Amino acid sequence: MRLLLFFLAVSRLSGVASQKKNKKNPRPTNPPTSPPILQPTRTPTASPVTPTTSPTTSPVRPTTSPTPPPVTPTPPPVTPTPPSVTPTSPPVTPKPPPVTPTLPPVTPTPPPVMPTPPPVTPTPPPTPSPVQSSATWGIDRIDQRNLPLSNSYGVSGVGSGVVAYIIDTGIQTEHNEFKDESGSRNRARWGINTTGDGNNRDCNGHGTHVAGTVGGLVYGVAKDVELVAVKVLGCGGSGSYAGVIEGIEWVMNDAAAKGKPATANLSLGGGASQAVDTAVKNLHDSGVVTVVAAGNSDTDACRASPAREPAVITVGSTTNSDRRSSFSNYGTCVDIFAPGSSVTSAWIGSNTRTRTISGTSMASPHVCGGVALLLGNGVNAAGADDTILENATEGKVQNRGTSSTPDKLLYVGEVGPTNAPTPVPPTISPAPIARTPAPTTKKGRRSSTT
Repeated sequence: MRLLLFFLAVSRLSGVASQKKNKKNPRPTNPPTSPPILQPTRTPTASPVTPTTSPTTSPVRPTTSPTPPPVTPTPPPVTPTPPSVTPTSPPVTPKPPPVTPTLPPVTPTPPPVMPTPPPVTPTPPPTPSPVQSSATWGIDRIDQRNLPLSNSYGVSGVGSGVVAYIIDTGIQTEHNEFKDESGSRNRARWGINTTGDGNNRDCNGHGTHVAGTVGGLVYGVAKDVELVAVKVLGCGGSGSYAGVIEGIEWVMNDAAAKGKPATANLSLGGGASQAVDTAVKNLHDSGVVTVVAAGNSDTDACRASPAREPAVITVGSTTNSDRRSSFSNYGTCVDIFAPGSSVTSAWIGSNTRTRTISGTSMASPHVCGGVALLLGNGVNAAGADDTILENATEGKVQNRGTSSTPDKLLYVGEVGPTNAPTPVPPTISPAPIARTPAPTTKKGRRSSTT
């Protein structure tokens, strides 16, 4: 099956430039001093007992008187028996209390030492880029909520460190639009060519124009993003779904190998193809935020692939008066609108050449560039698509084709995407009666089958 590019060529060529202290253990208490040792008590010396001398008696003369009573001899002197002396017991020394060996000082176990985390440096807000004057109308429109246009473009960040894969006709990588601000570094590189034509350059112009809107120095949304050419369409602007799928799979592998935040743009489409839908879904789910064009048939975008795939961001086109472009597809498969009519960007032929053309192919890269800004400002890939939709300006797109087409216009803001207000917590209602649910999607906007 062959793919047709989504752009309408427009005329006009132009040129552009504790430590905790350990508690000390109290000193051990000295045992009490022993009382003095008692000496044995001396036994008092008894006074010497001197025998009592019997009194001298007068000589006895016989008489005629009766015989006197016999004289009882005086008993020998009696030595008083000294009191018995009981030897004094040896002195009793009070037993000291049992001595407990002194324990070593007990150091309280400190809490486990956790490694000191490095100081947390607050993430600074993105630095606003210099305001660009004389900006092309497409980037001028997406940095403000309302008309009229200010003829300038100023946002926060430039998409540094982000890779944007342009799955298209290739990129003229040496074009001046793809230099860095100093002009010394080329931000575009060649990736792969799956067309089989062996011509590793953009020989059509469409891919270079798309790349210029995503990340051109003058005409781009994210002016420092890295751009990668993935050529899946030939010089005539068409190719096969097999080539498109091969290119998508290469992007998924390259992005995983490089490890940088990434987004991809597919400004192409054709008839419904489940294989293509699955390929872009897998790419998006791998972490490469994927943006696709809605198509230029002024019909329901749910009839085309990859526009109908719910996982990716599908983009419709508007004019500089905020009306849906007459060629833009519409319906519930469209997620957001962006400028797509009469958009100027880089072209092939020389390193300064530009061209002004129209199509949803031109609207889609505005959104891809907006995603690059978000990724460069720290929004993760899982939330980038929802953020880009939540930040969109509502109530501006006129003549949307059907009332079911979302009324959302891309907004990246003068100081970066505006945070959506915090939603009011939902009121808990009684559990509904169980029923078979309708098919739903990640963002709940449509079924992936038709």
